[in-house]
Amino acid sequence: MPVIEVYPERLSRFLGIDVDLKQLVNDLPWLATDIEDVGENFVKIEYNPNRPDFSSHPGIARAYAGFLEIKLGYPEVDVAEPKIDFYFNEELKSIRGVLCSAVVRNIQLSEEDLKEIINIQEVLHQGIGRNRRKVSIGIHDLDKIKPPVYYIAADPEKTSFKPLGMDRSMTLNQILSEVDKGVEYGHIIKSFEKYPLIIDSAGEVLSFPPIINSELTRLTPETRNLFIDVTALDEYYASRALNILLYALSDMGGSIEAVRIIYQDGSVKTYPDFKPREISVEAGYIKSLLGEDLDNTEIYRSLLKCRFSVKNDGETFYVRIPPYRVDVMHKVDLVEEVAIGHGLWRLTPTYPRSVTIGSKHPETVLQDRVRMVMVGLGYTEVFNFIITSEEKNYHRVRRPVTERVRLANSSSTELTMLRDSLLPCLIWNLSLSRHEKYPQRIFETGPIVKAEGDKGFSIKLSIAGVSTHSSASFSEAKAVVLSLLNSLGVEKPCFEKSDDPLFTPGRAANVFYEGKLLGVFGEIHPEVLELNGLENPAIGFEIELDSFINKCSKL
Repeated sequence: MPVIEVYPERLSRFLGIDVDLKQLVNDLPWLATDIEDVGENFVKIEYNPNRPDFSSHPGIARAYAGFLEIKLGYPEVDVAEPKIDFYFNEELKSIRGVLCSAVVRNIQLSEEDLKEIINIQEVLHQGIGRNRRKVSIGIHDLDKIKPPVYYIAADPEKTSFKPLGMDRSMTLNQILSEVDKGVEYGHIIKSFEKYPLIIDSAGEVLSFPPIINSELTRLTPETRNLFIDVTALDEYYASRALNILLYALSDMGGSIEAVRIIYQDGSVKTYPDFKPREISVEAGYIKSLLGEDLDNTEIYRSLLKCRFSVKNDGETFYVRIPPYRVDVMHKVDLVEEVAIGHGLWRLTPTYPRSVTIGSKHPETVLQDRVRMVMVGLGYTEVFNFIITSEEKNYHRVRRPVTERVRLANSSSTELTMLRDSLLPCLIWNLSLSRHEKYPQRIFETGPIVKAEGDKGFSIKLSIAGVSTHSSASFSEAKAVVLSLLNSLGVEKPCFEKSDDPLFTPGRAANVFYEGKLLGVFGEIHPEVLELNGLENPAIGFEIELDSFINKCSKL
């Protein structure tokens, strides 16, 4: 969880009133933060990662002012018309294809302000930006730039500049291999033939996103005007990151000015986008979740205290969300805000109407039982993602591609579908650990997802295991399956020859109990071993557990 040291004197600057340390210690937890430490002149608070606006004193003061009822309602920020054009090269669409920008004028920055700006930037990089992969931000001294500005794709060997903190000019490839930030974040762009670069009309490099800025545009206490660039993979999060930063800079005294992004096809976008989102929530919904009989006036004022704009139409509230609030996504989030605005300490604790004794879900009981059995048989449990790929689930184990549940918006070829079997990923685990000591015996229990045509899909509980060593055989697989079934109360299972292509023909069997197919076991096909780089023989099994969920609690 992110933390910030809050100093009463600095917070008072943004609040417009004096607050002392004792008051902050008492009040800040009611903003849904936790006190981590109290120093001589500061309080360190821990805040939720979905509140990156709390990464600065201006952001905390904005929320705290509403709590204290110093300022209520939507915090408006004026945006001046754009004077600077920012040209977007189409080559960047396949590299880092989102660009946002803004200008901040007439801001006086102290050393404390500069440190806080850098902290906001890093919090946004790590949270919204997913360690700069998704979003990265550059902040520059505007007075050292000659507009217009250009976002281009540059040759990494033919382009050089002096990166921030360095005393010599370096090529882009040198920066990735010799500069700390280049080594840390270079993997984000290394796979591309050209790298993103931001230059001005004089050809001076401003930034090499998402890696490092130029020494030319370094911020100092003498800086009065800022130029901000945000490069990203996702426009929504890029715009929100920019908004969070701009609101903080506005609270520090800066004046916000828009920037035009001009594309090669002639289209134009203007940032920042401060247009608020609107979410409606019903009074009855709020009362039912909070368990409090709040009247509409109290709900209305509570939302104003959380810095929202509110319109009340009978029993429905239409709430405008400030552009820096990335955490408010659904009306349930507004219920939480009403609770904070109303005062968390004022919520009435109540006992449940019925008192019951909790117990484990039957599925959990069953999984615990089979885990104990498998560990007793010398197997080690592993955990794989339920999302896999056709390559792992079918091609690497000789299984034909069948109807499956696919991801509609997959961003990776390794995460394209939901697994319909546990065995393929276990074989992949063996492939990854093939240089470790033998024998290797691993198992997994968890859900699999079966596509069922027009009926949609079904989720089933399954257990699977694999074993590889020099003498792995069909007999070993059968012994493991019999031990597992015996622990589940299955006394006389039936076996029939299996044609599952994952297994060696004639060395595999299907398992039946009371006329129902439970699973399969046998020796892994030599071709599967070869596809996965396995040199030793291997056996495997998979049993569906749904039939035993209710029985297990009685065993």
